[in-house]
Amino acid sequence: MTPPLCSAGACLGELDFTTFTVEEIADFLVAHQDELDTEGATVMDVLEQVRLGRAALEVRPWGFALIQLAVATGTDERIPHLWVLYVAAGQRSKGRGTMFMRELLRKYSGYFHMTLNCGGPRRRKFFGRFGFRVENKTGEMRRMTTNPTPWQ
Repeated sequence: MTPPLCSAGACLGELDFTTFTVEEIADFLVAHQDELDTEGATVMDVLEQVRLGRAALEVRPWGFALIQLAVATGTDERIPHLWVLYVAAGQRSKGRGTMFMRELLRKYSGYFHMTLNCGGPRRRKFFGRFGFRVENKTGEMRRMTTNPTPWQ
């Protein structure tokens, strides 16, 4: 059974995500997809993407990130898309998300700019601090990119 984001006043900041299997992280992501802005994800999607190398899973004791890696046409380069970034509630506002995001950008955003989808002004503000700009929008959901001159 997938643990709730918070139960009985104790949040997942006490869990160590490095002890989770890929399947357990996929279960967690799917069980909490409304809170994580990942509607429509399935456990099989996540597992297949990771297994085939189309996504990378970065795990820390206090959270995880899933980055989709599409192969660019005519090259071996990978186009990074941040599928999900999760930092346990008890570990937020301690600089962990900022540090993690900087690590992800250094590692995955090279030749190609990183993209992500996010909803809500708080999340847009967080990602905006790393140079992400709104590329397009659908309702409350925004596609953001680190590309300074996004294509339309």
